[in-house]
Amino acid sequence: MKALVNELSPINCLPPEVVSVIPTYFPADSQGDLIRATHVCRYWRTTLVASPSLWNVIESGNEARMRAYIHRSQSYPL
Repeated sequence: MKALVNELSPINCLPPEVVSVIPTYFPADSQGDLIRATHVCRYWRTTLVASPSLWNVIESGNEARMRAYIHRSQSYPL
């Protein structure tokens, strides 16, 4: 029931093209904001994770995060 209510929420009515553009307005050095955006809801997570152009800038440091970014960037140039 909760998933259905969330599915009908106005924020989830945004087209995926719009959701995937939102993180491009985050500051360039704030990869944490991109990660936080994937926690807004299931729809946003699915949409953002499936947008390879958002994951092509990789910061060094956290190996697990680097691997996730490489995987999510698919064949998009790093």
